[in-house]
Amino acid sequence: NKCKRWYPIIETIPQMLPDNYRDEIKEINFLKTNKNLLNEEFFNQDLKPFNI
Repeated sequence: NKCKRWYPIIETIPQMLPDNYRDEIKEINFLKTNKNLLNEEFFNQDLKPFNI
């Protein structure tokens, strides 16, 4: 089993917080904004805690 957790890197700083401190809206926006930079396979995984 793999955890399939992902963490955004914003302005060169990994945003590695526990799930209960993560901002869902901000991270979903990050995924949408950077979707063209990420491999499609990335989105086909069961990503935790948020996915688009």
